[in-house]
Amino acid sequence: MSESAQSAVAKHVSFERERGVHEVHLRQDVAHIVVMVSGSEGERMEKIQRVFHVLADNQIPIFFIKLHRSVVTFAVEGEHLDATESALRPLGWEMVVRCGLALVSIHASSMRDLTGSIVTIADAFQEVGARLYGVSDSHTSIQCLIDAEHSREALEKLKQIFHLEAENA
Repeated sequence: MSESAQSAVAKHVSFERERGVHEVHLRQDVAHIVVMVSGSEGERMEKIQRVFHVLADNQIPIFFIKLHRSVVTFAVEGEHLDATESALRPLGWEMVVRCGLALVSIHASSMRDLTGSIVTIADAFQEVGARLYGVSDSHTSIQCLIDAEHSREALEKLKQIFHLEAENA
């Protein structure tokens, strides 16, 4: 075997990320919308579908979607807030809008395997005075809606805790 072939065999190459948090991202100017969809089970489902159809028909992108027994909640970027309110107002259903939020996304290759991560994140928010309004997760991330006023401090605290470089923001 040639020397270069032996060298190639001896190298370990990995295509997977190391376990642990590898990125924290901040999205500013987010609003959280709560739309009341009470009624019988069938009525609630029709109302939820109507909300989604109205938003889709108006080309309004939504995220952080949660379905509850009597409400549907979601987030929109601030630039879409006026269009969202204008599109949903004709439905005549009660709606609550919370502005001035930020979405913090914490990414890891296998987030659900990291024990205690949500406690660590919540403690970081508490330490900088950032109120937590909602949490969502996937197999690779945890997303948190917090007040935008403390979002920069929260981002820096998370980067410190998870030992991330400044360019990962």
